[in-house]
Amino acid sequence: MAELRTTAETAGDEVEIGENRIRLSHKTLSALSSETADALGLPPLVDLTLRTDVVGQIGSPDFRLTHDWVRAGRKEIAHRTGAILETSGDGSDGLRRLPRWMLDALEVADRFQAGTDLDAHWEALARFRRALEPGVRMDRADAEARLGKAPPF
Repeated sequence: MAELRTTAETAGDEVEIGENRIRLSHKTLSALSSETADALGLPPLVDLTLRTDVVGQIGSPDFRLTHDWVRAGRKEIAHRTGAILETSGDGSDGLRRLPRWMLDALEVADRFQAGTDLDAHWEALARFRRALEPGVRMDRADAEARLGKAPPF
């Protein structure tokens, strides 16, 4: 329980511990160690690959931050509620937990609104990139030189 409280505090959240239940945010859930999550009976970390991409030209109405899930090179259908991913398809084991960096990236992509202005597009792209690669800094002036698109599988 000490690690749970510390993780919640680090995430800037609170955790409620009662006699028969524990209430925590998805942000805290995604930051828990595998050992703590297992001790609490929570799902294991996701075993799928998160494939991300940028579609369209930055600043245009069709610009989007996209993602999908892949297992063994094949796209897999998955439904997400916060930090919990429900997988389906061959070899899946049902519920999985997302690590914090993955949750952050998906939230940026999900909240992005294509109808916003150019500056908002650059800001969203920078936040998306930071979530996917913590420690990477991207300024509008040097984004083209520092961003690359991985070839499709």
